[in-house]
Amino acid sequence: MTPPSSSIAAGGSATALVTIRVPADASPGERYGVVWAEIRSTASAAGVNEVSRVGIRLYLSVGPGGAPAADFVIDSLTAGRSGNGQANVIASVRNTGGRALDLSGSLELLEGPAGLRAGPFPAELGSTLAIGTTGSVKIELGAEIPSGPWTATIVLRSGLVERSARAVLSFPDSGAGETVRVQGGSLGLRLYLFVGLVLVATVGVTFGLMSTRRRAKTTRSR
Repeated sequence: MTPPSSSIAAGGSATALVTIRVPADASPGERYGVVWAEIRSTASAAGVNEVSRVGIRLYLSVGPGGAPAADFVIDSLTAGRSGNGQANVIASVRNTGGRALDLSGSLELLEGPAGLRAGPFPAELGSTLAIGTTGSVKIELGAEIPSGPWTATIVLRSGLVERSARAVLSFPDSGAGETVRVQGGSLGLRLYLFVGLVLVATVGVTFGLMSTRRRAKTTRSR
């Protein structure tokens, strides 16, 4: 790190350059680390030091070509209530890509009792989901949410990767309810399928019109 230390005035700022030299024989894969700055107080009479730190996470991808692709799957949703009656939903998320994930997103409740809908409610993972691991994303909803059933729709994203899923949930009086496997997947994939169907339909209509015109022209020639 250059410079290795700095004196920064109150309200001021400083820029440090971090250089990482990867050995030529390093195995491919993603490495995790942290870059932090710290300040230490002088030792007290009892020999105690106070240390204050602030840092940022670091991801280093080692290997030929571009960075590995990020991807994840939403496996299931579980509705529950905490001890004070607050409703919540826990989504089980599996990292299937080649990069660590920092997830965020939202959940919406639709088609509830008497046609009620609620949300969207923000979702936060709270920690980084490493490659090949499964984590839980908890969404707090509040105590006023009726038991249901509801159609829950969740959208999660990490960087440019976005996935959605839905499931029919009912909230228990307390504790965790039934874990429900979800339906859904990539928003991008559904968009491509929709565009593909539109193109197929357009080509079919165009071909039909051309065939009709040919038949009409042949009839007039006769």
